Amino acid sequence: MKRKKAVIIGICAGAAVIVLFMAMMIIGSSGAGSSVSAAREYIEASMLYDARGMVKVASDAQKTELYRTGELPSDRELIRWLNESYSKVTSSYAGMKITFTVSEAHDDGKTGTVVLNIYADGKKVLTRSCATVKVGLRWYYDGEVK
Repeated sequence: MKRKKAVIIGICAGAAVIVLFMAMMIIGSSGAGSSVSAAREYIEASMLYDARGMVKVASDAQKTELYRTGELPSDRELIRWLNESYSKVTSSYAGMKITFTVSEAHDDGKTGTVVLNIYADGKKVLTRSCATVKVGLRWYYDGEVK
């Protein structure tokens, strides 16, 4: 009886570990942990023409805007389309160290605004005001604030 109980507890513990691992993979596969991170990751990926990085932290509204057809594409389709679009273009920031400073950051737990100063190899090149949105537990870049 004790052996049977130990086997059942072992199986349950193993199943719990697998479920936890799968949940972490799903949560970690897209979005960012904060409003600032979502804005920073998206801007850096777009500066480097990194389609996968852009799609990872783009909101559905941003993905629709990127696709330019008015439709929401699958992530795979959008990555393919962006890679085709960027295939003949080289980023002027490739090989440079890109850094950010946050001059403003506000969020109400569901939406946010982040103003980033962007530097390439220590020289300020851009300032961007970014909108972000929280979906579930993750933050996504939702476009530029105009």
